[in-house]
Amino acid sequence: MNKVPAAIYTANGFGKLTGSTQVEELGEIETPIILTNTLSVPTAVDALIGYVLSIDDNKKYTILLSLITKLFK
Repeated sequence: MNKVPAAIYTANGFGKLTGSTQVEELGEIETPIILTNTLSVPTAVDALIGYVLSIDDNKKYTILLSLITKLFK
């Protein structure tokens, strides 16, 4: 996995980001970004971690911080 530079921008103040603390403190992300609805955030986290760890090169990771956000309409 390649880490990439990242930042957080709040447009309207609604919604939450899972993993935003990592971006604010480290300035990078290490997984794909998932956009979902409010009730699917936990499922999206589980699915993303399962996907990333299923890749052979990523089996060495013991900590994986994902970035999941819900869409507010």
